Amino acid sequence: MYLAAALAFAGCSKNEILIDQHSDLVNRTLAIEFGEAVPDNATRASYTAGASFQVGDQIAVFGYQDGNALFNDQIVTNDGAAVWSYSPVKYWNINSAYEFYAFFPASLGHSFGGHDAPYFSVPTFTVADAKDDQVDVMIAKKNQTRPYNTVDLVFNHILSNVNFYFKVASAFDLTGISSIEVKNFDITGLKSTGKYDQTGISASNVAVGAWSTQSGTYDFPAVTTGTVAVSGGTANSLTLADDLLLLPQTFDGSEIIKVSYILNYSDGTQSTFDKSVKLATIVGTLASNTAQKDVLNVWKPNFRYNYILAVNPSGTNIIFTESDYDGTLTGGDEVDNGVIVIDDSGNLWVDVDNDGIGDYPVVWEDIDGDGKLEGGVDRDGDGKIDDVDQDGTFVTPGTATGDKTTEPSDGTTTGDNAGKDVIMVVVDGTWVQLEDVLGPFNPIKSDIEFTATVEDWSDTYDADYTVK
Repeated sequence: MYLAAALAFAGCSKNEILIDQHSDLVNRTLAIEFGEAVPDNATRASYTAGASFQVGDQIAVFGYQDGNALFNDQIVTNDGAAVWSYSPVKYWNINSAYEFYAFFPASLGHSFGGHDAPYFSVPTFTVADAKDDQVDVMIAKKNQTRPYNTVDLVFNHILSNVNFYFKVASAFDLTGISSIEVKNFDITGLKSTGKYDQTGISASNVAVGAWSTQSGTYDFPAVTTGTVAVSGGTANSLTLADDLLLLPQTFDGSEIIKVSYILNYSDGTQSTFDKSVKLATIVGTLASNTAQKDVLNVWKPNFRYNYILAVNPSGTNIIFTESDYDGTLTGGDEVDNGVIVIDDSGNLWVDVDNDGIGDYPVVWEDIDGDGKLEGGVDRDGDGKIDDVDQDGTFVTPGTATGDKTTEPSDGTTTGDNAGKDVIMVVVDGTWVQLEDVLGPFNPIKSDIEFTATVEDWSDTYDADYTVK
């Protein structure tokens, strides 16, 4: 006869335990046994809330009796029988106090600080690129079961669970669209390797810790096919990638989502669209508190992230299709430095490679003392307009229609404003300074529009002819 020890784990949430799986107490003996057969119903990678460990899974257990080591990195295995097996068997003492800690998978390199510092560390871990090869790394809640009771080990994830879905924005009119195909979906710039250190235990006994020294590159398995059916003016959604177990990390702006998709029109024609977005700029809503909205510039351990990418081919974030920010245009030499785009927060950016993602922020200063704020590029992140051409001189920008007669550099001849380059944009065919008086900044229309006029005949022949 044995005492059963149920093993379960918590779903990805904000340090919230979704479910604790308890077994019934069986006949008591002095043996400490880890029991209860676990259904073989786990997902491919991440383990669902409840009893979803699989046959062959092994956990590493550390246990203490009255502060003295009783289990030291003990391998406990799910063998499919009524008990989780280990050897040698240890026994309860009715008068003792016990503490248990556990780590999964046991085969992953880890260390444990002991009774006085009961924290786990993972010196190095690399996320597998392929979804089917990824591992769910977990730490059990601190357990202080009394003798002769079931030792319930409830696990929490220390990786992030990330999912990506594709749909069409509700604002897009699907009239005349037969289907939408995802041509390519990819994510670049993610880190793959890191070090985990547990730093504490929460009031609910959940491990508290963080990943550091992230390095390497996660090679996201690009999605190259997928079709969204359109019926009755509505479109289905499409799963791009789900149940990915990825390294918690802070984004620096280099992590990019890229999607290329095709609109198939009912008349047999099609259009291709390429869109990109920085992960660090996406805003998410917390499931447990829908009023809380956060910029998702970091993935945290034990959190699930659902990215629902709603595309709208009729919308664009482009404000000005032509701009110059480097003070080099003179005498009508129209060199385009990129388009000006707007983000979800209403901030303007210079997009130098026309991928739809702002590369340099636009900052605002009254650098010529006219009482108006001029917009300039901030490439070095100091919050000030750059002297991009580094000429340090004051040159009044040209005002001629359709031309820049002089250098688009502006500022004072002395002090911090010397030589700062104002962004020049084309408005109604004229190059003008980007000033706050040009606002409000609304995206341009992106649907293909037509107008039609009839041009007069190229010339007229008048022929006088006398018929005889």
